[in-house]
Amino acid sequence: MVEGREAYRPAPPTIGPVVRWIAVGAFLLLLTAAPAWGATPEQAAAAVGLRGYYVEEQASVPTDAMESLVADFDALYFVALATEADGGADFFALQVVEQVGEGTVIVITPDELGAYSTTYESDQLTRALEAAAGGDDPYEIDFRAIAAQLQEGTGWGGVGWIVWALLIGGVVWLAWWLSTRSRGDTKAAGERLEEAREEIKKQLGVIANQIIEFSDQAKADQYPEAVARYRKANDIFDDADERLAKATTLLELEALTDDLDDARFEIEAARSIVEGRPVASRPEPKPVACFFDPTHGTGVVEAEITTPAGNKKVWVCQRDADQLRQGAKPEPRTIPVDGNRIPAPRAPRSHGGLGLDWLDVFSIIVGGASQGLPYDWSRGGRRSGGRRGFPSPRAGAGARTSRSRPSEGRARRGR
Repeated sequence: MVEGREAYRPAPPTIGPVVRWIAVGAFLLLLTAAPAWGATPEQAAAAVGLRGYYVEEQASVPTDAMESLVADFDALYFVALATEADGGADFFALQVVEQVGEGTVIVITPDELGAYSTTYESDQLTRALEAAAGGDDPYEIDFRAIAAQLQEGTGWGGVGWIVWALLIGGVVWLAWWLSTRSRGDTKAAGERLEEAREEIKKQLGVIANQIIEFSDQAKADQYPEAVARYRKANDIFDDADERLAKATTLLELEALTDDLDDARFEIEAARSIVEGRPVASRPEPKPVACFFDPTHGTGVVEAEITTPAGNKKVWVCQRDADQLRQGAKPEPRTIPVDGNRIPAPRAPRSHGGLGLDWLDVFSIIVGGASQGLPYDWSRGGRRSGGRRGFPSPRAGAGARTSRSRPSEGRARRGR
């Protein structure tokens, strides 16, 4: 520092008015853009469970109008979204129903009308949605038109003499049915239990043969870890075999199916060690049998099934995975359920299946395959224009339509 003079210090930079206004404007823009991220089904479910409706911010639906809807239409839930729902309005409704457990959810977005219900059939929902399609009315008017159509379709108004005759006949039939119900239910339950027990017995027999074959291959001094795995599988088998003879309920047989999956996993691990292959990590939350056929053993290759309601990960055996990669379609094992043979993935866990009773039309693909292979297990069952949930708390139906051009599938609301 030069004596007698102060050191020079540069003045701090200042933000001019223009820059300041630009910063403020950008901040406000971010605030207004935030709601565009959209509501989640969890948020909507929490609201409808509390007050019967949910209105996304900026949807501009009067609270008193929504309160009036809830008061006038029991067991209906109303969701008003300011942005488009990912997957469509009906899929959003399905996800809300899964959260609340049951009921009918009606969803309106700027471009779509959608609904999902565990009460109404798909064609009823479609007719109700079409009653509100074709204009650009406010949300609350569309909600009321849809709800009124559903109520009219199931209410007492307009019931003709034919319906009354059917009702009277139904009362007479119900009285007769109640008189024979106990005996019929007992017989059906016994037949179903024996049906399930026989399938579990067959699957146990396959595991027993696999254990015997393995015991001839693995030597304790050569493969100590493999032998330990084999012994664990054998212990699981012995316990399951003993419990099978004592089982008196389908719930007990379902627990046995879980144990068989554990035994299959241990057998596959032992084989991997003997054959010099890497031992797969134990899947979480538990091992599962091959998607197509539990007697193929544990699933070792991850695959993906695609349905109208979304995607799901499953596991297949190595042989079936190779077939899928080559474009061949593995045939599923069929399991008798109530006298009908159905694919193993759809069969109940009590019958040794995977319990995916909602699965009908889907495609499946594994890594390395060029494309997914289609399957149709609906077997003539009811199909709707909407989505079917998986897994859904109860069987339900869904539908969607538009206001400007009603048609099956996705359409536009016209806002």
